[in-house]
Order: sequence, then structure tokens, then C-alpha cells
Amino acid sequence: VVLPGTHYISNNITVPSGVTLQINPGVVLVFTGNYSLNVYGTLKSNGATFTGSGYWSGIKLIGSQNSEIINCRIEKFSSNGIYIESCNPLIDGNDLGFDIFSVGIKVYNSGPVIRNNYIHNCGVGIGIEGYSNPDVYGNNIANNSFYGIGIWYCNGFPSIHDNIIENNGGLFSGSDGTYVYPLGWGIYLYRSNANIYRNRIKNSGFGISCESYSYANFGNYGEIFYANNLISDCYFGLSSHNNSIIYAGEEYWEYICEETWDGFDCWETFSGYTQ
Repeated sequence: VVLPGTHYISNNITVPSGVTLQINPGVVLVFTGNYSLNVYGTLKSNGATFTGSGYWSGIKLIGSQNSEIINCRIEKFSSNGIYIESCNPLIDGNDLGFDIFSVGIKVYNSGPVIRNNYIHNCGVGIGIEGYSNPDVYGNNIANNSFYGIGIWYCNGFPSIHDNIIENNGGLFSGSDGTYVYPLGWGIYLYRSNANIYRNRIKNSGFGISCESYSYANFGNYGEIFYANNLISDCYFGLSSHNNSIIYAGEEYWEYICEETWDGFDCWETFSGYTQ
């Protein structure tokens, strides 16, 4: 048990399999170098702060059992704020951010519940790879440099729903100041699958983009408004390339994007149903 107070950490911390580390509210862990908290057993952390005097290497849950990170602040990490591999933790109500080239939460071969977090000012808000089936909902994912949610080489079926994903990437001008191009994605799939519904995606270069044999299911699940992603103020609302599929059955779309390079990549502003 780690009791309240500020603790300076000058080495890696390892929690072996079969061991539980409990970090109580009011604890502040300050990592003084590029160290990490490596959890192979169980981490129970509620209301703690994880930070660094410079940069540190984040929390790594690898084969962890029944871990929970709840209402914590996690900042100044150099690579991943929380790295999840081969386990299914609960990540709930945390504040992660403050490095523009990092990943807030990275998921690999895992099925965590990631909910109600504020993930901001990273390079990637949430990154998903491998055979992963996370349930990602209720998060505010904002002001990340490149991707709100990036899904690469994922042959599981993540569920991405009921999130607010806004101001990730944006529009940039060319060297002459006149050529404007989109950079940044609300949700990006590359050779991956995902169920994507009831998200609010705003102000990115691309709202939802599927590349290279990806499959995004916005399907109706028996309710006409079940899916109903709302995408606005994006240069491309929806983009699908290289044998990718977006399934959007019985959805209502309104005010998808303000402008577009070409209508093939983005449905221009209109209202109506897709069947």
C-alpha cells in the first residue's frame, strides 16, 4: 500500500505476478528519470498522480490481473501513459496528457474497458493494435497532434462508442500560405476492424478514415438511431480507400462536414438516411 504524500522514484517499479500494489488517493509519484511502473500482478490505483521531474516511461500493465486505474492524473510520459498488453484492466475517469509525441493509452492484444477519461495533448489519444477488443466509451479525446483514436493491424473488433473526439490534428497551410491540407484524424483504421457508433467527432482533418482492407461497422443494431455518429467541421467527414468498407445501415446524417476536396471521400453537407 502506498500512502498519501509525494514520493520520488529513482528506479523502475515492478509488481510481480500474484502481488497487488494499492495506491491510495492523494499519492503523488514523481519519477526522476525515464523509469516505469511495470505491473505483471495487480494494480489498484484511485485518485493518485503519476508524473516526472522530466520525462518518465509510464504505467505498463503486462499480463496483469484485475487491475484498475481510476480517477488518476498521468502526465509527462515519454512514450505511453498507460500501456496494456495481454490483459483486461479497467481504465476509468483519468486525466492523461501533456506530451505531443506520446500515446495516452496503448492497447495490444487486450480487451480493457476504457471509459470516462480525458485524454489530451498527446500525439495519439488511444492506440489499438493486435488481437484487441477494448470497449472504449464516454471519453473526451481532444487536442492530440495526430490521432484521436488510431487502430492499426487490429484483427479483433474494438467497440468505439459514445465518445467526444475533437480538435485532433487540424488543417495546415502549405509553404505559400494558400494551399490548405488536412492533417489529423478523429478515428483512423489501418488494416483493422471496429464497431463505431454514437460518437461526436469535430474539427479534424479526417473525421473517420479507413485504409487498406479495413472494416468499420456503423450498423443499426436494430435501432435506427443506434449508430448515428455525428461528424462536423472536418475537411473530410468520411474517407475509405484501398478495399476498405464502411457499413452504415439505416443511419441519419446531418451536417457532416463544412467543405470537402472531393465528394468521393466525404459526403458533403446534407440530411438523409443511409440504407
